[in-house]
Order: sequence, then structure tokens, then C-alpha cells
Amino acid sequence: MIRATPRRRKDGRWYVRPFLGTDPVTHKKIRPYHLLEARDAASAAIEAAAWLRTLEDRPTVRAALERYIRSLDLAGAPANTVRIYRHDVESYVAPHIGSMALADVTPAVLTSLYGQLRERGGRKRAPLSGRSIAQVHWLLHGAFAHLVATGEMESNPAEHAVRPKVEGTDVESLGEEDVAELSRWIGETLASEPATRGERRDRAVALAASIALSTGLRLGEVCALRRRDVDLMRGNLRVSGTMVEAPKLMRQATTKGKRTRNLSLSDADVALLRREMERVARKCPHKPVSPLVTADGGFMRPSYLSRRFSAVCGLLGLPEGTHFHTLRHTHATWLLMAGADIRTVSERLGHAKPETTLGIYAHVMPGRDRAAAEAFERMAESVDPVPTGASGMGDDGADNPS
Repeated sequence: MIRATPRRRKDGRWYVRPFLGTDPVTHKKIRPYHLLEARDAASAAIEAAAWLRTLEDRPTVRAALERYIRSLDLAGAPANTVRIYRHDVESYVAPHIGSMALADVTPAVLTSLYGQLRERGGRKRAPLSGRSIAQVHWLLHGAFAHLVATGEMESNPAEHAVRPKVEGTDVESLGEEDVAELSRWIGETLASEPATRGERRDRAVALAASIALSTGLRLGEVCALRRRDVDLMRGNLRVSGTMVEAPKLMRQATTKGKRTRNLSLSDADVALLRREMERVARKCPHKPVSPLVTADGGFMRPSYLSRRFSAVCGLLGLPEGTHFHTLRHTHATWLLMAGADIRTVSERLGHAKPETTLGIYAHVMPGRDRAAAEAFERMAESVDPVPTGASGMGDDGADNPS
């Protein structure tokens, strides 16, 4: 609640000047000055309270963003998207401009916000990456565009805000030796009979890693697989959901691309899944809707699978920064390097359009660079070698006069 005590000027007029926070651009205190019509203290207090209520009734950035995200949730947006948006608002937007009135947000305000995040917006006031700031920018851009469409704002300030450049980073995939080491661990883990809860969990992690490496599935998609999603007869895997953990662990019946896709399995994958499904069937009762990757009969939490897989990678000596999503990158990279066409890889990964796949993996696609190397080789072979130690040259390299 905004509070301010009316004060009297030397000429007898009353005024009120509340504190509304700090301007994110100038870093000066926001203290609007309002001259009152009242002629005595009691009337000034009543008039000031009424004016302050009009300030409180102005929609704030935080309230508007909360309404926007709520509308996305009700419209069926992916639960993970809603969770990430809420996190970004609470962590990066609300602490800086959350209490600011929508009408006061300008491109300069957002540019200043991005600058502050760039300097100290991360954990423990560390710099926030350009990619994370870009994520905040597009959240605000979409929210303000929605508010313009609904008449709550006159224009979209994010249109002309200047945001930090996103660092261009190539995706990391595992090399042959790293895949061989990981495959060895997967094989040994799945070949042993677990005796403890920890070993049962590691077995589930190994199965999940094997599936992700062979199919390119996302973390949540692997956790959401059910027994009915495996078609051993046709050698197909149906991807129709993803696991989310907010507000509670649940299987969301749509993938990130909001569509179901069927992936072909290799003979080795079919044999592996057949063995695992038969093993589980012998150990405990199961149903078609039972999870495929499980340690205790329930769906596995993506957060646990991610943490445990990263720990295993550390024990195996895999490259620093290897995480579960690296398996997806490895699958796509190896397919493209083997000559698979971009549309097939895009469909297998579940991308909405091939351009998305191309934008991520263009640097690993063979073709033009190999053609350039072969062209140079042909040119080099056509050049006569320079004579060395030939007649007409002395031992010291000088011309021998005839």
C-alpha cells in the first residue's frame, strides 16, 4: 500500500509526494509531486488518500505478467514453459521493474533492465548470460504484444529495446571414445542384477541413457515413456508425452512440439527393450500404462535422472559439462555426419520445422567443406612438383654455369 503524509507549502497550499521506488534507468527515487485543492489538514489527508488509491489501481508490470502467464496456462501451454516463465519473472523481472506501472515502461527501461541483468543478474550477483537475457526479452516481448492487442498498452516497448548479443555457441556432442565408454557402462549396468535401491535406480538411468542416445529423445520424453509406447513387432517407439515436475510430478500428454511422433528402433534397441520389459514383468505386476523407465514402479523424475546421469558422466571421465541433453545432440550430430537428410533428422527430433534443426546443427553437416577439400586436392595433384636436387643445381643450391 502506498503511503504519504500531506505537507504544507509556505504559501499555505497542501501537497503530497509519495515514494514509488527507484527508476531503473536513472537510479533516482521516484517521488511524484501532486498539489492538493484542500485548505486544511483533514481535507488534505482525505484528498491525498484518494489520489494515492488511483496510483495503486494502476496495473503494475508484475501483475500484468502474472495474468499473461496464467492465460497461457489456461490455454494449454506446456507446463515446463509456464514454469520457466514464472521463474524468469520472479528472478529477473519483478525485483527490478515489477512494481512499475505498465504505462511507465519504455524501451529505455527495458534496455537498462537487460544491462543490469548482464552485470549482476545471475546467481550470487554473477553476470547473466546473453542467452538467458534473450529468454527474458522474448517473454516480455510476447507479454507486451498481448497487452497491446487487449488494449492495456498503447505500444510494445520491447520492440525497440536493445538487448545484449547472444553468444554463438556450438552444441557439444560426444566423440567415438566417449560413446564407447558410456556404452560400456550401460551394458555392464543392464547386465547385472540390482540388489539395492541405488543399483535399481542406476539400472533405470542406464536404460534411459541408452534410449536417448539411440533415439534423440528429450529428458522429459524419456521419463514419460510407457510400456504401451513400445511396439516390438514393428520396431517403433511412440513419443506422446513428457514428464513435468511443477507444481507436482505429472505426465503431460503432449510433447514440446505438441504432437505425437513415431520413431523407428534398431534391431539392437528392440532386443534390449524386449529383455527389459520381460524382466520387469517377471519382477512385478505391470500394465500397458506402466512407465518403461522406472526404478520403483513409478515415473522417474526428470530432475533426478538429470542429476544422476551427470554424476555418472563425471565418474566415467566424460567431457566436463556433459549432461543428459548431450545424448540428444550426439544422436542428431552422428545422424547428420552419416549423411541423413535434415528433414528426417528434424522429424526424428520432434522439431516444428527443419529450419530449427538446421540452425542448431548446421556446423556439423558434411558437404560443402568436404567438397572444398576434395577440390583443393585435385588442384594440388595437377601441379608439377618443384625439382629438388635436379641437374643444373650444385650441392650448395647455386646455379652451375655451363
